[in-house]
Amino acid sequence: MLESRSVASYVHAGSSSEYGDNAAGPREGDPTAPNSDYAVSKVAAANLIHYYGKRRVFPCANLRLYSVFGPLEDSARLIPSVVRHGMDGAYPEFVNPAVSRDFVYVDDVSEAFIDTALNLTSADFGESFNIGTGRKTAIGEVAATARKLFGIAAEPVFTMPERSWDLPEWYANISSIRWETEPPLRMGSRVAFTANFLGRQLAYTYEIIEFVPGRRLVMRTAQGPFPMETTYAWQPAGDSSTRMTLRNRGEPAGFSKLAGPFMAAAMRRANRKDLTKLRSILEAA
Repeated sequence: MLESRSVASYVHAGSSSEYGDNAAGPREGDPTAPNSDYAVSKVAAANLIHYYGKRRVFPCANLRLYSVFGPLEDSARLIPSVVRHGMDGAYPEFVNPAVSRDFVYVDDVSEAFIDTALNLTSADFGESFNIGTGRKTAIGEVAATARKLFGIAAEPVFTMPERSWDLPEWYANISSIRWETEPPLRMGSRVAFTANFLGRQLAYTYEIIEFVPGRRLVMRTAQGPFPMETTYAWQPAGDSSTRMTLRNRGEPAGFSKLAGPFMAAAMRRANRKDLTKLRSILEAA
């Protein structure tokens, strides 16, 4: 038994299937409604983890993973099948185009496991946490993307029999972003981010402290758990392209030096996510 060993934290690979019929953007505290034998087994494991965490104070947590994809994935799964057939100028057989998934890259999932292991507190022992992007992608969208990427001339075929647990709404509940000041972007502008992590809602605000349009942008956390200053610099790179340099400065507290390499990798991935979110705000302004 892990309980008899010196274990800093045990992070279990759960599944979004635990929500079953309640799959449309559920929060971690929402009831599960398993609709398959697999889902029932995952809920049972989550309940066991909850018991050991809450009643026996064992450092454990359950991550409810959405549709993970990436290197070393089972070749029979959807994304590898799409790529394999696409290379031959064809499609795999698809289920109903309205069926959706929340696809999350394996690097982001690995980061979630590491972050959970490094940050698990006694208040979180036994809890379950959603690991997804919060964006549903319909099978019809997957087929359209494959057609564009691989230049497939034929029409996709959606004749694969649906499984009893396939649903049109299957995606995670995610965080929010909003302007705290009126757009457009300028000195003193503030953008607020809200993130859900380990069952807590973390809120932090970036303030623009230097802005030279087309050349340089510096923003600093005006409030939040991780003091940080981020600098973006842009330079012409020829052929009508632009090179952007991104630099972060800060000393987040609460992490050991041994966690440095993991934190650096996590920060790079977090930067990519935040840049995507920030771009969506600016382009909508």
